[in-house]
Formats: sequence, structure tokens, C-alpha cells
Amino acid sequence: MKKCITWKDKYSLSLKENLTLNEIMLLRDCGKPKARELRNLAIEYCIQENVEYGSKSIPTEAILEVTHRGIDFYHEKMIKEKEIIGG
Repeated sequence: MKKCITWKDKYSLSLKENLTLNEIMLLRDCGKPKARELRNLAIEYCIQENVEYGSKSIPTEAILEVTHRGIDFYHEKMIKEKEIIGG
């Protein structure tokens, strides 16, 4: 069973400098196979754009680029979630 997190938590993740495989799973609500696929796409992006990446984590900018969902997407979802819960 996948762990679900709030949009606020996802927004916080999107602000991190790097993401691990588990954090990609949480951010995208996906399993390990999909997270690995996204990680591989992000590595390709890093190679093309000459962005440094580590063996255990990938720059968040690369993940956001390959998923076509930027920080603004997560921020808007967080605000909507807050409006629904708050009133």
C-alpha cells in the first residue's frame, strides 16, 4: 500500500534541492517502477543540461522538468487543499 501525503508535504518536497527514490514516490504518488522510470528520465535530463547529480539522489529541478509539474503546481494544489480543509 502506498503512503499518501498532503499537498503541503508535496510542496515541501518540491522545494528540496535533491530527491531520493522514496521521495519521488511520495511526490508523484507512484510505486518504485514508475519512480525509477522518472529517475532515469531525470538522469538523462541532467546529462543533457550538464546538471550534477548523485548516485542516491536527483536534483529536484530535473524531476520537476521531466514530469512537467513545477513548484507552482504543488503550491496551487496546497492552497486549494487548505481552502477545502479550512473552510
